[in-house]
Amino acid sequence: MIQMEDRLADEPLEAPEPGPGAPAADRRGGAHAVTVASAKVAAIVEAAERAAEDLQREAEERVRERIAEGERAAQMRVDAAEAEARDIVAEARREAQRIVVKAQEQARELRERAEKELEDARRRAEELLAEARREAERMKVEASDQARELVRDARRAAREALEQGDELSGNLADLGESLRRNAERLLQDVRLAHARITARLDQAAPPEPAASRRAGSTEPRRRGSPRRGGDAHADFDVPEFLSDER
Repeated sequence: MIQMEDRLADEPLEAPEPGPGAPAADRRGGAHAVTVASAKVAAIVEAAERAAEDLQREAEERVRERIAEGERAAQMRVDAAEAEARDIVAEARREAQRIVVKAQEQARELRERAEKELEDARRRAEELLAEARREAERMKVEASDQARELVRDARRAAREALEQGDELSGNLADLGESLRRNAERLLQDVRLAHARITARLDQAAPPEPAASRRAGSTEPRRRGSPRRGGDAHADFDVPEFLSDER
């Protein structure tokens, strides 16, 4: 636009067209002026077209520059966003790495603590097992001692029972023998007393016929006679274990 104005300012001013009453020379000069004016108009139109083309080129150039500037700004923003994204990713990676390292440290501490607790538990279990084995061995020894003591007591009791049984058996045998002898003496004393009573009854009774006397005389002998050389008033036999107690 400025260039076109400059061009219009450089063009000379047109001469006024002559009227009808002007002379012929003036009319010829007027025609020439018209031709010149037409040429000037054509030049002006051409200059305007060139100016419009220049303006269009300048506008296109400015548009291209604005587009390029926008593209550069967009690229710069994209680059900034990408850089920021890279920074965020890097920071996230560093944070993740710190979290991983911290988690690994905690896991290592937990593993060490678990191993320590496991070792303590294993040691306590071994101590308890050793204590249980010692207690079992002690109880086994005590049980063995008690069993031996019980066996000795049982053997001693069995021996004493056997001795007492033997003694009781002997005493019973002596008692049986004494009872047998006493029974024999008692039977003999009963027979002797019966014979005396019978003799006295025979003496106190009146005489009987000969047949009755013969029958009565044979009866004491049938029932038995006192033991020869025996003592009807002898003491009963006493067993030795009873006489020892007296």
